[in-house]
Amino acid sequence: MVVQSDDVDASLLAGGPDQTVEKASFQFAFLLTSTFFVFQLFAILHHELWRDELQPWMLARHSYSISQLIALKAYEGHPDGWFLIVYAITRVTANPLGMKLIHVLIATATVYVLAHYSPFTRLQKTLLVFGYFLFFEYATISRNYALGVLFAFIFCAMYRPGPRKTYLLLAIPLALLCQTSVYGVMIAFSFTLVLLFEGIGSSESRRFIKANAWRVVCGAIILLASVSLSALHMLPPQDGAMPQPSWVDHSLKSFARCLSLFWNSFVPIPRFSEHFWATNILWDANALHGHGALLFLVPLSIAICGVSILFFVRKPVVMWAYICGLGALILFKYLIHLGQVRHDGHAFILFLACLWLARAFPNERGLPPSLDRIANGFAPFQERVLLALFSLHAAVGIGVNIAAFRVPFSEGKAVANFIRARHMEQMPIVGHEDAPASTVAGFLDRDIYYLPEGRMGSYIVWDKKRVADNGKPAIEVASAEAVRRREEVLVILSYRAETLPPNAKELASFEHGMSGDYYYLYLAEPLGK
Repeated sequence: MVVQSDDVDASLLAGGPDQTVEKASFQFAFLLTSTFFVFQLFAILHHELWRDELQPWMLARHSYSISQLIALKAYEGHPDGWFLIVYAITRVTANPLGMKLIHVLIATATVYVLAHYSPFTRLQKTLLVFGYFLFFEYATISRNYALGVLFAFIFCAMYRPGPRKTYLLLAIPLALLCQTSVYGVMIAFSFTLVLLFEGIGSSESRRFIKANAWRVVCGAIILLASVSLSALHMLPPQDGAMPQPSWVDHSLKSFARCLSLFWNSFVPIPRFSEHFWATNILWDANALHGHGALLFLVPLSIAICGVSILFFVRKPVVMWAYICGLGALILFKYLIHLGQVRHDGHAFILFLACLWLARAFPNERGLPPSLDRIANGFAPFQERVLLALFSLHAAVGIGVNIAAFRVPFSEGKAVANFIRARHMEQMPIVGHEDAPASTVAGFLDRDIYYLPEGRMGSYIVWDKKRVADNGKPAIEVASAEAVRRREEVLVILSYRAETLPPNAKELASFEHGMSGDYYYLYLAEPLGK
């Protein structure tokens, strides 16, 4: 495999641990992890929480028990893992800074596992650690995805070559991985295929499994129980408002956007604009219009997919597991949720994990002649391709973190501070749309009135009420409410009102958040004031 670690020598591979090499490996991992922690702590303390980050926090804050939390998160479409961690944090502190600090520790633990146990070279490890996904998307932004990356890497670190496997222990990180996200379930599925294909691939493995059947069965039960629990808690209630699947629209644009998973995950270069997060230099929801751009994206994505598979053609166990994992990601993107760059990044995490696992398998011969020639021709370029790929990710990761110090990720906190500075936090507040307005509610730590749902709340309830339309502009509803209540009403809109009623005026606008959320504050007054 091209990613031979420079932290391992022949004596270590032969089975005799070399204390000098092990000490050097630990020292390098400690230095790299410490450096990452310092920079990431600095980044996350500067980072302004966004609505998707605050949603689990507000759900946990409003829950008096774990059972109530499970009930409140029924519409979230995620397993329980991250929500339970956030719930535990809210029992200790009411400051969401606690959530950010725990997230830094999770990301730092992931870096240590990668730096100390992975087979990559020191240069490759360094580039990966400061790459876009590990340094920003799954580190600075406090979401459940970082937990999934940690458990995926822990599984890779625990995996050992040969037929003698600790299947019961390996089931534990797989089960935990399934409790992080639906993408974690798909990566766990791919890892399970590695175990399955290797287990049935040789007579020695089959004999070992037979002799340790109870451990294998117990591991399978643990994994199946976790998958079942995850599926049960990810399925929304009957009144849940699910996003429209891609296959409803049979256009070429939808097909290209599904294939963009490969481009987004392997080439995550954002657009050069103020609102660059969740965009790609070639593709985002607004940038790809004509068929010319589509025809350009599709072959590029297919080529990236093909080249990534070439890394595993001589490791068929890993190759088929990788292909099946990619198939699951594409199928989910097409049938259920198109997602954004942060979701597509799991294809890159799967690629890294498969590179890691491939070190356990010898190169196999007997490929078809044409495929053998391709594999032989590609082999000398593998290391250079990885170096270019990891360098690109590092450049983007460092660049995005630098840009994040100039552009706030979200202006929701700035809006809340504006409201507090003018002593308006106790006023009746109307918010529309609920998603960006919930960020302000989270920082104010209070309920506001969401339109068009017609209910009070701080977190979002992803049910069918929130997609209803009462036909009246929010500013008019708030103005009428101010007259009825004979008191001022504060209005938070995610768009600038086209016209204002006589008793309403604009207070401020906030249009510079990296996440693309806009805020416009209006004050509706009683008539005659």
